[in-house]
Amino acid sequence: MPSKTEQVIGALCGRPLGRVLVKMDKITREQVHEALKIQKDRGGPLGEILVDMGLIDNDTRSLALAYQAGMEFIDLNTVNIPDEVIRQIPAQMANAYKIVPLEYDEDTNHLVIAMASPDNFRATDDLHTLMGFLVTAKVAESQAVEAALLKHYDVEPESIADLINEVAGDETFAALENRGESIDLDTIK
Repeated sequence: MPSKTEQVIGALCGRPLGRVLVKMDKITREQVHEALKIQKDRGGPLGEILVDMGLIDNDTRSLALAYQAGMEFIDLNTVNIPDEVIRQIPAQMANAYKIVPLEYDEDTNHLVIAMASPDNFRATDDLHTLMGFLVTAKVAESQAVEAALLKHYDVEPESIADLINEVAGDETFAALENRGESIDLDTIK
């Protein structure tokens, strides 16, 4: 028999965000319609608009987005993550994808991660494809993910753009620019 959380997730999965929040008794239908009018006028994600209106907070938005995606929400402030679990994902990868490993089962190679965005499919796909993990993802508040990354990895956050800029500044890379598809391998040291 599914747990209460699984039942809630099943009932809300795939529904529009406004409907999820109404079912959670966080906002009214009238407030959803008001936010949808604002969204139509200025654009932007509905969840962000509701936060800007002061109707919900970031945690509520993250929880609703998790339920909408059929995922569990986790409060990273209540979780103790062992060092051996943290070591499963390199710091650069964790920071680039904004993910935090939570649990690891060595026998099954199953890794449970927390991520700020429920639609971060690239992270889960790459963990499976590149590292061979069976991945279960949970959603956490984005600020909690950032704090956990700083706490556990002791590395400043690095975006994919930062990595590209770092490579672009490399002298070897600079020597290869504007050569088209032709490269003289003798000039590369």
